[in-house]
Amino acid sequence: MSNWGLRLNPFSKSYSQLEMDQMRYVHQAYCEAMEVSEEDLPTALKMDDNFYPLHNPTISDFDENSYLRKMQDVVGLLRNPAEAIISSICAYQRERYDRTFTFSGYLNDPRTLLLEEFKDWAMRTLAPATCTTESILIEVRRRHSYVLRLQHGQQGLFHSGTGERSLLGTLKDVRNVIETRVLPTIETERAHSSAREQLHTLEARGTDGLMHGVQFLFYVLRNTPNTPADCTISNLQSQQHAGMKDAMGSKSGQMLEVLLTTPSF
Repeated sequence: MSNWGLRLNPFSKSYSQLEMDQMRYVHQAYCEAMEVSEEDLPTALKMDDNFYPLHNPTISDFDENSYLRKMQDVVGLLRNPAEAIISSICAYQRERYDRTFTFSGYLNDPRTLLLEEFKDWAMRTLAPATCTTESILIEVRRRHSYVLRLQHGQQGLFHSGTGERSLLGTLKDVRNVIETRVLPTIETERAHSSAREQLHTLEARGTDGLMHGVQFLFYVLRNTPNTPADCTISNLQSQQHAGMKDAMGSKSGQMLEVLLTTPSF
């Protein structure tokens, strides 16, 4: 089949058979990993009715500095790993484009488009993400599954080129960042967040227990014989007359005094 491999005409409005097979597999891998339908594909991966890409990248999209400038005000623990992903992808894209005599694709071929989508995700979703949410953990795990599918799902569909860098090598770099930097950061922050939440819950319940204890002991003390009629918490604390001092000397009074002097009361 003559159109199996590369497009001979870069201005052609149709993919070669190989490009169509590659993009169909990208769609399949994305939908399975991200658990979405083809209607939910991101813009960079969408195709028209003739199965030709709607998104057309330019050479400027291979400049990592343009992404870094857009992310300069982003604050988050995942910003640096996101920048590492973008840097690795842009390095591959620049080298691939610079292969003047051996360039093996065009700016809107499946390799370029799947990587453009990944850079956009790293910049817009990963970099500003809050690490403690379950949603970002699920999102990153699905992305990891997506990379694995691209790496191992169709042997030979994305064969290596002649340069030092390759698509599969770049995907390996991306996967490594996810496995060694992104997921550990998220899991650590979620663990710390869970511990903080448990501590806050314990403190709140402790305060509730303290208040109930004070209330119970006050009722016991108030109903004890010889307790002054003007028995109130504030009067007990100030012990304005001998009757109050005697009341606070009882067992319930002593226990109540201990609770009243705790920092949380």
